[in-house]
Order: sequence, then C-alpha cells, then structure tokens
Amino acid sequence: MKFLIAAGGKGTRLKPMTDHINKHLITVGGKTMIARSVETAFSMQMQMFFHHQNPDRGISPEIIVCTNRCDVKAVKAERPWITNSWVFAQKTPGVAGVVIDAIPQYIDYGEEIVLLLGDQFFENVQAPRGFDGDRGASILLYPVSHEVAKTCGILVSGMNKPIAVEKPNAEVLGEGIAACIVGAYRFKGITAKDLKSLKKSKRGEYEITSLINRLGVESHEWLHGCWTDMGTFDGIQKVEALHAVKSLFHA
Repeated sequence: MKFLIAAGGKGTRLKPMTDHINKHLITVGGKTMIARSVETAFSMQMQMFFHHQNPDRGISPEIIVCTNRCDVKAVKAERPWITNSWVFAQKTPGVAGVVIDAIPQYIDYGEEIVLLLGDQFFENVQAPRGFDGDRGASILLYPVSHEVAKTCGILVSGMNKPIAVEKPNAEVLGEGIAACIVGAYRFKGITAKDLKSLKKSKRGEYEITSLINRLGVESHEWLHGCWTDMGTFDGIQKVEALHAVKSLFHA
C-alpha cells in the first residue's frame, strides 16, 4: 500500500494569502500543511501495521506527493521527513486527476492506496478501514450542517450501495445532519478502464466522488478524533486555536 498526497490546486479560498505561495506550504499551528499530511500518513501506517493490514511496510509509509508544476522544487525542499518518497507535478485537474496522474507511473494498477488531501487537518484519526473485496473504496465521514455540505462531497443512500455526491443541492440533502466525506480515502483494485471512464464535472475537474462511485463504497464509518479543512480561513483559525491551547498545557 502507498500513500498519495494531493498538494496542488489554486488555493482560491485562501486568497490573497495564496497569491504567491502554494497553500500546502503555509504554516498552520507551527507546521506546514504538507508536513501535517505526512504526519497523518505515518500515523495511519502505524495503525495499519499493528492491525496487520500493511505489514510489509513496517511503520514507515511509502509517500507520493502530487503538486503544481511550479511548486515541485519547493515541496521537495519540505521533504526531509522521509527518504522513501516522490514528488511529481499534476497534469490532470481535480482530486481524481491526482490518481489518474499517479497510476501507473508511481502506483501499479490494482494496488491499494490511501489518498490524503493535503489541506485537511487530522489528529488522532483512524485510517480508513480495510475490506475483503478485490476492489472498492473505504471512506471516513464527519457530520456537518446543510450549509457546509453544499461545499463538499457527502454520502447518501443508494439503491444497492451508498452514493457519493459532490456539492449536493437541497433536494439531495433532505433533512437532518449531512455525512461529509473527509479527505482520507482508501482505494483498492483501480484499473485503466476505471480511470478512462471518469469524466470532467461542470467545473472542469475530475471529481473524487466519481472515482468513489465507480469503485463502489465497500466501507464507511464516522471519523473519530479531530478534523477540519485548512483550505479555508476558518479552518486555519481552528487549528491555530488548538495549537495555542496545546502550547499552554505543554509550556
């Protein structure tokens, strides 16, 4: 199993802060976003190792980082954390585009992977659960309001299996709390046919929800621990506040 970190994008929600810097290189709570993503990969790999889900790798994960072409050098400079890692430039737009670009050059067809969004904060969070089938997707969920759900992907009930929906409307949301799909996905059994079948969304990107639905949701569970989206000013403030409180207790 390999860990793939999506560290590209335009950082639109963080402008003007991201006018001259990749958002994943922004320091939040004393660490860059990309450094936090690497820590998450180590934490999840350790969990899987002790649960005998990825024993061949030991406690050191194999990490592949996908970023903007102009940021490859800067991201590589942030890479003293691990020797068994690679950084490459994204060519295909969207989060699913990261997977399209990584396979088969860095990841073999069918190989199990964990995809992490580099702008999301995880602390004491479980790894997406493994499953017995040869192919499928395993995801983590977080309860959010309908207002927040309209800006992300959510999981809804389907005829046979749950369905992932990107930026749902009010009709899809229905009533009650929405189940937001957080940026830690586990995939198994991806084929060339799967990737070729993906189509761009109306916003011109290959959405990760399309890949989830193509493979089928084999496992989903509520996230345990702390999570927030650092790709917004509100998310950054939450992480900074948590860091400040922890600093007081460790002073």
